[in-house]
Amino acid sequence: MSPLPTVSTPGAMAHDRSRASATGVSPIGTSSIRPASLSAAAGLASESSAPRARLAMAATNRIRRLAGPALMALALIGGMTAGGVQAAELSLEISGLATDGGPQAQVMVAVFADAQDWLKKPVAVRRVAAQDAVDGRLTLRLSDLPEGPVAISVFQDLNGNGRLDTNPVGMPLEPFAFSRQAQGNFGPPRFEQAVLDAGTTRHAIQLPAMP
Repeated sequence: MSPLPTVSTPGAMAHDRSRASATGVSPIGTSSIRPASLSAAAGLASESSAPRARLAMAATNRIRRLAGPALMALALIGGMTAGGVQAAELSLEISGLATDGGPQAQVMVAVFADAQDWLKKPVAVRRVAAQDAVDGRLTLRLSDLPEGPVAISVFQDLNGNGRLDTNPVGMPLEPFAFSRQAQGNFGPPRFEQAVLDAGTTRHAIQLPAMP
């Protein structure tokens, strides 16, 4: 037969407590956790979680420091877009175009915004079929130009090879011209000679006769 379960009565529990106080040992099943023990356990848990909390805080601060400049840059870009920065436009009339260049002939236009990049690095380029000209005259609308002074070079590519052909000594063999009809001495004009004032919206360039 299975032994009957032991039932603790109030008297037995009192007896156990008195015996525990006499021997200094708490009986199993009747001991309770003291408040001091709870405080000690809480302190240990707090000490073990403190390093993780410090690491998490450091990571958060680092993310904020790294994200700060990026968010500022995005805000600036958004502000520029919202402000609607407008690019300049210029209506350019080109005259003096040769009418016997053939179907491959084209008109090459390059716009420059800096003396250092003059005739080297254009900020805008247009290529138009010379057949679009009427009586040797052609009008183009140049858009998305930078605000500020610009200078323009134009030549008629008669053979359609995409470059200004020259003779062995470097003299152009195809019609060319610059804004303000600028001309140089023994070479192209300087940027300052061909530059247009900021805000110019209309300009005309006439190509010289074939040499």
